[in-house]
Amino acid sequence: MKNFINFEDIIETLNVKKFNKANKSKHWQNFIKNKFENITCDKLENFRNNGLSDGLDNARKFHRNDLIKKIDDFKQNIKKLDYEFENILKRFDDKNVGNNNMYIKIDKYFIDYNQLNVVLVYILIEKYILKKNNITNNVLEIGAGYGNLAKMLLLDNNLKYFLVDLPENLLLQIYYLNKNYPGLKIYLNKGEKIDIKELKNFDLFFFTPEQIHHIDDKINFDLAINTSSFMEMEKKSINEYFDFVQKKINIGGYFFNINRYFKDTVNQKIRFYEYPYDYYWREKYSDVFIGFRRLHCLITQRVNDKNNEIKDALKKIKHLSKNHEYPSFIPIWLIKIIRILKKR
Repeated sequence: MKNFINFEDIIETLNVKKFNKANKSKHWQNFIKNKFENITCDKLENFRNNGLSDGLDNARKFHRNDLIKKIDDFKQNIKKLDYEFENILKRFDDKNVGNNNMYIKIDKYFIDYNQLNVVLVYILIEKYILKKNNITNNVLEIGAGYGNLAKMLLLDNNLKYFLVDLPENLLLQIYYLNKNYPGLKIYLNKGEKIDIKELKNFDLFFFTPEQIHHIDDKINFDLAINTSSFMEMEKKSINEYFDFVQKKINIGGYFFNINRYFKDTVNQKIRFYEYPYDYYWREKYSDVFIGFRRLHCLITQRVNDKNNEIKDALKKIKHLSKNHEYPSFIPIWLIKIIRILKKR
């Protein structure tokens, strides 16, 4: 049954037409700027080719030859994880929501550069989490892009899915997920506390960063996910999210984290090995993210017993980071000048 969504109301509720710097790092202030000030439903229909999703999804910027090579590399990479392309095809989009114009169609599926990356993420989650544990409770994704990973996980898993992101990104996620799953009931937080009893009435839950404290204390998660957005946050925000996850994750639940070893686009030096994991995690998987030498994937499981396993894992990641960071005594402002000069 189709669940009608009035996107004019969603736009009004999220207040995206007026650019607000609140909870936006320098990185996202530069990306979003005033892109949404004249947003309409017509523009939402084309969000993957008109620049609205840039920074979340850069598929439109690649050439066909790049995409062909990417598909070949993807097929080889998933074989290393014991997957075959034909068996994972259903995770790709069978609708071109957002009207991306750079894709290759295989059978009924639209294969594009961004989806190839996200399907790799899905495979790691399936292989190291879903196949080992029955995730039937709530899932939390912090920084969910335009909703592509959520769409893949919801395809054949009965989940209550919570998405936390900037208002502009939430708008794209709501649009994309509603067009793919019109039967799912959407909850958009408007400043009220959501009671645990409300879970039965909705399937998808959307919160801005300042609204996560509206999630009832009794609502916990089996799985928390962050892919490539901690690295674009200031340290204060990272600390707040880790504090939230470590309070809300169930014992036995998982934390899936893919981010760069080092990034400085928020005018702070953000290092993966400095993420504030506490002592109640077990390492389940830790390696360079396949095909991305600057990204690391760390999967951890929440446990009762205090231990040093996560700290040992972070020490190993620190060692891997040496080739991805300029000397610590060099200030960010100087590096930015050097980068500008190199482009000339």
